[in-house]
Amino acid sequence: MDAENMEFPEAYFDFVWSRGVINHSSDTRRALAEITRVLWPGRRFIAMVYHKLLEHPVRGGLCYGVLEGQFFRGYSLHEIIQDSTDGALARYDTIPQWHEALGPGLTVQSTKVFGSRSQLVPIPMGAIKAQLMKAIPARIGRMVTNRPFFGFMVTTDAIRQ
Repeated sequence: MDAENMEFPEAYFDFVWSRGVINHSSDTRRALAEITRVLWPGRRFIAMVYHKLLEHPVRGGLCYGVLEGQFFRGYSLHEIIQDSTDGALARYDTIPQWHEALGPGLTVQSTKVFGSRSQLVPIPMGAIKAQLMKAIPARIGRMVTNRPFFGFMVTTDAIRQ
């Protein structure tokens, strides 16, 4: 069903969870308004969206643009970043932008940032990267990547008013 125009009645769900979906919507605010509409007042909405940070253009430009030669084949940085994500349309928001997009009907309870050890090895996926990632202890990887300056996923727990 189209998340921007849901056919469910108002206050139909007592919990809504969205992991990596809303950031692919052509109108994120409309999708969020619909989620708010179909959620019972006082109930939870949990979502994961992409976090906007410097790492994306650096990784996109270095790994894919230069090392894989996409710049030399005429791709723009925007096209390279879109191609290296999991969708044709992928939006990235800062935490304040995301909180504003949630709108007045949702009250944020908590927001956390998560990343991946793969971010610590800025080369294209392959055997070398896999081995280097294995050498990084999971605890160290989480300590570095689960921070606002580095993590690429924002998870928010909100309550409908």
